Amino acid sequence: RSLQTTDVTMEYYDVQARLAVMRKTEERLLSFMERADKVADLIALEAELSRVRSEIESLQARVNYLSSITDYSELTVQLLEVPRGQLVTPTGTWARAWAALVASLNTIAAGAAWLFVAAWWLLPYLAIAGLAFLAWRWQRRRTRRSA
Repeated sequence: RSLQTTDVTMEYYDVQARLAVMRKTEERLLSFMERADKVADLIALEAELSRVRSEIESLQARVNYLSSITDYSELTVQLLEVPRGQLVTPTGTWARAWAALVASLNTIAAGAAWLFVAAWWLLPYLAIAGLAFLAWRWQRRRTRRSA
């Protein structure tokens, strides 16, 4: 079992909080620009406002990205079959003897399974043959009694 996750909850809320702070800063800068008297102050405020708006766009892009990756979360399931009952055999003569024993036991088990399936397959035919035999025997007794 393997599980890999990335939790972006804290980052999402952190970016949201920073975005709110930057929007408040933008509002304050706009209010300062309305009250500025000197051209130098307006230029400085405009430069700062440009930087803040750039930061707002960057943070908004990050919020959009985080929202989209949570909307399209990916779940990948990979199932692998693990072989059952793999026996580790010793090496050498004992290994060959053990392998022969396991092979013969597997053959006996496969034969028993085949016989079980064959018996169930033959069951309806045997039932019909048994009923036919009983009908023939009953008819034969009946004809002997009348003769």
